[in-house]
Amino acid sequence: MKISFKDKVYLSVIFLAGVLLRILWILKVPCKPVSDFQTYQQIATNIFMNKGHTYLGHPVAFQGMGYPTALGCFYRLVGTNDIFYGKLFNVILSSLTLVFVLAILVKLINKRRTVYSIFTITVFLPNYIAYNNVIGTETLAAFLMAIIIFLQVCKFNNVVRYILIGVLIGMLTLVKPNFLVYPVIVAVIEWIKNKNFKEALILFVCSVVFMIIVVAPWTYRNYKQFDSLIPVSYNGGYVLFINNNSNNMNGAWMPIGKVQVSEKVKRDMLECGLEYGSPLEIEAKQVLFNPKLESVLRSEAKKWIIAHPGRFFTLGLTRIHNTFFNGSGDIQEWTMYNADDSLAFIKFMKAFHTRVVLDFFIKLLSAMGIIYMFINIKKIMSSFFSRKKEVDYRISIPVINIAFFLLISFVFEGQPRYNYPVLFLLVLSAVDLSSIIKEKILQKHC
Repeated sequence: MKISFKDKVYLSVIFLAGVLLRILWILKVPCKPVSDFQTYQQIATNIFMNKGHTYLGHPVAFQGMGYPTALGCFYRLVGTNDIFYGKLFNVILSSLTLVFVLAILVKLINKRRTVYSIFTITVFLPNYIAYNNVIGTETLAAFLMAIIIFLQVCKFNNVVRYILIGVLIGMLTLVKPNFLVYPVIVAVIEWIKNKNFKEALILFVCSVVFMIIVVAPWTYRNYKQFDSLIPVSYNGGYVLFINNNSNNMNGAWMPIGKVQVSEKVKRDMLECGLEYGSPLEIEAKQVLFNPKLESVLRSEAKKWIIAHPGRFFTLGLTRIHNTFFNGSGDIQEWTMYNADDSLAFIKFMKAFHTRVVLDFFIKLLSAMGIIYMFINIKKIMSSFFSRKKEVDYRISIPVINIAFFLLISFVFEGQPRYNYPVLFLLVLSAVDLSSIIKEKILQKHC
C-alpha cells in the first residue's frame, strides 16, 4: 500500500493517541509487581546493582534471562531501578511494536481501509495498553516478534535478513524459551510462500546458527554455574509436570505438593533439593534454586502423558481455553494489582459491565482468529507438501503463528497473558475473516 499524506496524518494521530493512553495508564493506574513479575523486578535490580543475574543471593536460570537483563540495562541507563521506569521501558517497547506492526500491514495489505481497521484496533487493544503496567516479558516478546515478522516480509539482501532474523530469534528465545523451535516456523512460512527449497533451507540453517550464537553465552554461563547443560532455563519440566497430572482439574498452575506422586518420586525430589509437601513459599524457593529437579519432573510428566492421552488432550483444550477465551480477567488481576478500589477509574475497570464488554471483545477476537486459522490450515498443509501451491504471507504468517501459540498452550500452560505476542495477528485474522463473511453474504444476495 502506498501511503499518502492523508494516510500519514490519520495513522500518526492514532499512533500518538495510543502512546498517550499507554503513558496515562502507567501514570494513573497503580500496580505492584507480584509473583513472576516481582522476580523479574528483583533480578533486574540486581543487574542494575552489578550483582548479576541472581535472586536472593543465588544465581538462577529458572526463567528466560532476556527481559530482566534488558530491564536491568535500562535501569542502568536511566540511573535508577524505580519501578516507574520499568513501566516506561514497556511503553517504549509497546510504542515501537506499533511502528513495526504498521510496517507489516503496509507490506501485506493493499486496501487502505483494512490497514486502518487493523492498526486502529491494535493500537487500542486493552491488553496492549494495560500490560505496560506489568514488569513482565509480554511487551519485549511482542516487540521482538513484530521485528522478526517485519524482516520476513521485507525484500532486501537475504544474507543480512537471515542473519538478523536468527539474532532476533535468539534474543526472543532468551525471553521465552519456547521460541527455540521458531526457526522451523520462519522456514515453513518461507517455503510455502516462494516454493524455493534452497532459500527456505538457507533461512532455517542461518537462523538456527545465529540463534545459537546469541543463546550460547547464556548456556555456557548456566553450565559453569550449575554444572549442567541448560540451554535457556530449567523450568520446562516443572511447568510440564504441574500442568499434566491427574490432580490438575483446570489446566492451570498448581503447587507440586498437590500432585499425588509415588514414594520413589518423592525420594527423587528430595535428592534434588525439594521436600514434597513443603509450605508453598518454601516450595517456590526450592524449585527456583534447584535445576536438578528439571529432569525428575519432566520425566514424570512425560510418563503421565503417555499413560493418560485422553486426559492430556482434555487438559490441553482447557489450557487453550484459559489462554484465548478467559476474557480480560488478567487485566484486572495483573495490571492493576494492589490498586485502590476506591479510585474512580479502578472502580470503572473492575465494574461488572466493563468486564463483560472487555471479555466479549477479547473472546470474539480469539474466536475469529482461530476460526480463520482453521479455514486456512488445509490450504497451508496442502501447500507444504506441494511444489506448486503457494500461500501468501497475508495468510501464512497469522495462521502458522496462531497455530504455534495454540500448540504451546496445549502442551504446557494456559494463562490469558500468554497470547499477548500474537494479539495483533488475531486482529489481522479477525478483520480478514469479517471480509470473507461479508463477501459470502453479498454473493448470496446477488
